[in-house]
Amino acid sequence: MLDLRPNCECCDKDLPPEATDALICTFECTFCAD
Repeated sequence: MLDLRPNCECCDKDLPPEATDALICTFECTFCAD
């Protein structure tokens, strides 16, 4: 299972588990849609 990080890798925006704008890549990097 992929692991969602608690914040964006680029801008450090908080991304709670229920965030609808969170994106995750195959290396488990988490990004916001911005």
